[in-house]
Amino acid sequence: MKLTEHDFEKCAYGWRCKACGREWQQKTDKVTCVGERTYSPDEFYPKTLASRTQLKKMKLTRPPRMEHSAWALNGTTWEPYPLFEIAGCRPTPQPTPAQLAALERGREIREFGLCVGCRKEPVWPGVYYNGLDDLCEKCAKPHFKPCPDCGRTYYGRKASCCDDCLERQTEEADMDNARYIPDPWDGPTVYLDTETTGLNWDAAIVEIAIVDDSGKTLLNNKVNPGFPIPRDATAIHGITNDMVRLCPTLKQLTPRILKAVEGKRVIIYNAAYDMRYIPQEANEVIAKVECCMKRFASFYGEWHNYFKNFTWQNLGVATSVSGYEWIGDSHRALADTLACRHVWLWLDLQSDNS
Repeated sequence: MKLTEHDFEKCAYGWRCKACGREWQQKTDKVTCVGERTYSPDEFYPKTLASRTQLKKMKLTRPPRMEHSAWALNGTTWEPYPLFEIAGCRPTPQPTPAQLAALERGREIREFGLCVGCRKEPVWPGVYYNGLDDLCEKCAKPHFKPCPDCGRTYYGRKASCCDDCLERQTEEADMDNARYIPDPWDGPTVYLDTETTGLNWDAAIVEIAIVDDSGKTLLNNKVNPGFPIPRDATAIHGITNDMVRLCPTLKQLTPRILKAVEGKRVIIYNAAYDMRYIPQEANEVIAKVECCMKRFASFYGEWHNYFKNFTWQNLGVATSVSGYEWIGDSHRALADTLACRHVWLWLDLQSDNS
């Protein structure tokens, strides 16, 4: 298509191009004349003419080297497109079954890829959509076999068992890795618990208790935190500001804490929490710290799939399962320490029986 300048002549509407037949109210300097009859978007070209798209819908094919007869302008872009005589076209030949089969095979290869086994056939959708492999049906079917664990049929080219058994085995492996097993210990053991002003890192101890392996109380003191105890903390453990006003500070109690834990294994229910608040000097002299809560969670066996770990249980659940009768009120340091000692010794007994 060669664009030229319009050859204007005066007409009733305004100006008309002698070459393409388009009309304007005023002359235009746009070089868009194709030199042949051109139909604007608001004109209807004869029904004997059709565009390439219209011929395709009519299932007609243009003969080789068939020239266009006129032009039409696109209503959006105003770009010209050719029009052809319908009478000069012929019916589009229908594809043979072999051609249709080859076309379908080509589409499957484009969508699923080529089999990595035979390199001839497209990948079988049965294994493609499940993300199993890149084989065709003929190459993939020999790999389906019964699962050695449950007997269900599964695709075994890249797996040793079915998905359900594999998931179960993975979960069992995660459980084994997450199971809390305390290290052997022959030395002295003490049990510790604290009550604090809150759960934040800047909280402080308001009560601390330590008992030995026989249940003897080594330390049971309220502690002056140096600032008011929040009401929500008091609502939990019942320790008020008046109760600790004349009590020693944690710094004053540190020598007694060091004496009680030095060179010993310290067992705490939720050790990560309590160890944040005890004096740093105690951390340096403690021989080993064990968490009773993690050990009981492993025994209780409630698995959390998201965190890949056993769900932690509070001390109330642990004492209920172990059959402990509380001595004193819960959420007080001495009572919780005695309860932690009972749960730990009960878990030792369960390990010996198993």
